[in-house]
Amino acid sequence: MTEYIITLLENYGFIKNGRMNNAQIEESTFSDLIGFCEEFSQITSYKNYNPETTIYTHSASLPLGGNRTPCSSLKCRVSKVKKMTQFAALVV
Repeated sequence: MTEYIITLLENYGFIKNGRMNNAQIEESTFSDLIGFCEEFSQITSYKNYNPETTIYTHSASLPLGGNRTPCSSLKCRVSKVKKMTQFAALVV
């Protein structure tokens, strides 16, 4: 995905010779920037990302989800991480 983003930046002239071209960014029109943002959002859309599915894909979803219930506070989430690392160390 990174190569697509770099290509998009180069196409808009925002990267030149491997470096950010701040002058081009500052001189871009509002509609050019909107067009760039629209293309960038399509490239980086989660719908285009197909992560590898394994038995561990959702192992951290519930303990670290950060929802309001049952564990949204930082103290609770840190506690969950410690428990998960202890479990992982035991399994490995």
